[in-house]
Amino acid sequence: MRCPSSFLATGDWDALNMKPVSSGPSLFDQHPVLFATARAVIRRVADLPQGLIGSSWHHHRKYAERAAQVSEHLDAAVLLAEDRRYATALAVVRIAFEQSCLDELLLLADRYTEMMTAGVAEYRDLKGRWRQGEEDWARTLFDLSYRNGKIRLVRTGYPVYSPEGVLVEHLSPYEAILDEHDAMLGPLGAQDALAQPFSDPERLKEWAKRSQLAYHQYLSWSGIVDNLRLNELATERQVLELSTHYRFLSAFTHATTAGYRSLNPQRGFPGAQYLHDHLVAELVLLYASAVGASELRAFMTYVDGRRELELTARVEIEQTTSAAVEAIRYFWFPRLGEPMPFDFFQEANRRAFPGGEFERDVSAPRPDEISPEEVSYYANPLDRLERLHVGGAEVSTGYAHAPLWP
Repeated sequence: MRCPSSFLATGDWDALNMKPVSSGPSLFDQHPVLFATARAVIRRVADLPQGLIGSSWHHHRKYAERAAQVSEHLDAAVLLAEDRRYATALAVVRIAFEQSCLDELLLLADRYTEMMTAGVAEYRDLKGRWRQGEEDWARTLFDLSYRNGKIRLVRTGYPVYSPEGVLVEHLSPYEAILDEHDAMLGPLGAQDALAQPFSDPERLKEWAKRSQLAYHQYLSWSGIVDNLRLNELATERQVLELSTHYRFLSAFTHATTAGYRSLNPQRGFPGAQYLHDHLVAELVLLYASAVGASELRAFMTYVDGRRELELTARVEIEQTTSAAVEAIRYFWFPRLGEPMPFDFFQEANRRAFPGGEFERDVSAPRPDEISPEEVSYYANPLDRLERLHVGGAEVSTGYAHAPLWP
C-alpha cells in the first residue's frame, strides 16, 4: 500500500523551522509522507481565521480562532515527537483530540438536554402545552420524556430570526455552556475557603454548582460523546471507536504505568528500540493528521451551512483534507479510515475461537467472508500499528496477513 506524496513537492521544509533537538533520524527522514501530511493539515487549520470571509457575526470568527488552537496543540505534539518526547507528545494529542470532538458539537450540533425534577402531573401538563405549541419555549423543544421523577427536555439551540420572521442564524447551545463553565472556580465545598475579598461565598457556591453540572453533562468525555450521539454526529459504533483513542491517549495524560510501559517495552533483538521509536513517531503523525483533518471537515461543514460565509482557500483545504484521509486510511481512525487485512485476520481468529475457547468453531467465517461492518475495532493503536508493519500468521487457523508495507 502506497501513500500519496503530493505534499512532498512543496519544498518548504526549511521554512517550517523543524530542527530536531536530539540525535538520530528526523521525523521527515523516517516518515516523509506522513510528516508532510501532518504539517500541511496543521497549517490549514491554523489559517482558518485568516481565510474566513463574509461574516458579520462575532461567533463565526470566534469559532475559527478556537479551531486554530487545535493546530497549536498538534504542532506542539509533532515538535515533541521530533525530540523523542513521545509520552508528552501523546498527552498533548489528547488535548487536541478532545477539543476537536467538542468543537464538532460547537460547530454542528443543534440539540442539547436539560433535566428537571418533577412529578407525573407536572410532566403531563408540560407535554400537553408543548404539543399545543403556542408558547415561545415550545418552539425550541425537540423531545420530552419522563423517568424516575425527572423530565428530560431535548432542545434545539437558539434560532435567530429577522424582523420578517425569517431564520437567519442558529446559535450553538454549546457556546453558552462553554462560556458559563468556569474551570478555575473550584468545587462548591471549597468556596468559603477560596472566596476573595468583597465576594459573596453563597453566590460563588451557586456558580460552582452550575459550572460543575455543565461540565459533567456537556464537557466531560462522557458528556461529549453522549451529545455527539444525541445530535447524530456519531453512531454507537463510532462512539466506541472515539472512546478507544481517548482511553489510549489518557494513558499518557495521566502518566499511567501501562502508558509508559508501552513506550519502553522489554525487547531483546537488535534494533528493537529504533523500530519502536519509528512506530511511536508514526503514531503521533497519524494522530496529528487525523485530528487536524477531522477539525477541517467539521469547519467546512459549518461554513457550507451558512450562505454568507466563505473560505478563501476552500478548494485547497478540501484537497489537503482528502489527501490526508487517503494517506492515513490504514490508521482506521473513526470516520476517516477503514479496516485493513490485519483487522479481518483478527476478526476471523476471534470468531474461530469464541470466548477464548480451545475448541475451534469450524463454521466461523474466513477473513475474506467477513464484511467491513462486521470487523471489531482494535483496542491498542500502537500494538496494531506494529502488527501492520510486521505481518503474522495464526497456526491454529492457518490464517495469515502480510505486512502492509513490503
